[in-house]
Amino acid sequence: MRCSTIWSAATGKGGYSLHPVHGLRCQVARHIGDVATADAEFERWRTAPQDESSDCAGCVPTAMAFHLAWRGAHAEAIAIAEPVLSGELTCVEQPQGILSALIEPYLRTGRYEAAVDAHRRTYRVHRRYETRYLFSLGTHLFFCAVTGNHARGLELLERHLGALDAPPSPMDAMEFAASAALLLDRLAACGHGDLTVRRPAHQDRPAAELRVTELRDQMRDHALALAARFDARNGTTAQSTRIRDRLAAEPVVAELPLTEYV
Repeated sequence: MRCSTIWSAATGKGGYSLHPVHGLRCQVARHIGDVATADAEFERWRTAPQDESSDCAGCVPTAMAFHLAWRGAHAEAIAIAEPVLSGELTCVEQPQGILSALIEPYLRTGRYEAAVDAHRRTYRVHRRYETRYLFSLGTHLFFCAVTGNHARGLELLERHLGALDAPPSPMDAMEFAASAALLLDRLAACGHGDLTVRRPAHQDRPAAELRVTELRDQMRDHALALAARFDARNGTTAQSTRIRDRLAAEPVVAELPLTEYV
């Protein structure tokens, strides 16, 4: 779009819908922890007509599912997203985007086989473009941490840990680091705190073999430091609270078998 077209869409002038504007406002409100505004913008978002300024038919429900999962409305997140999966998705971000958004809702609603399938199918894409999908790789680490798949999670962490040194954004880095810390904490709680993890070299930092507990502390400190920077800028405690909740997440199921690895 030209700048004039973008401005017309953002202001509702020129015949464009405010649909994408409400979506972005919802996302910003969610980021700063303004629940009332986020919910109000979400309702405006999903009732506004879509037009050429809106995202695609796969990505809009994906973004909505993320909001609903944030609000704990996991069954509704599944309901709003799943019909899209039965259709033909041509967007390059789908279906891995929408399935990633559904991993936690599937777990929280007891749809364990669907969660395993979503993890397996999306990781096949995410592993090939690790820097681009660092946020989603964090989702895979979270999945492994809360389903008893600690060995699988450690394998993924070692494979992709180097991507944290060149993250696409601080948000992606924060999500990955927090989920890595949770996984490593679960490993330590199971008596494997002395296992070693290889962290690759980066600039002035040489490659190192770190104990699970040592790397856990590094990942936790990194995630909390990034959250504190967001909160200092925003004048809130929303991200620090969210990350502390992630770090303290309890297992959803003691052990959820994975039928195949990729």
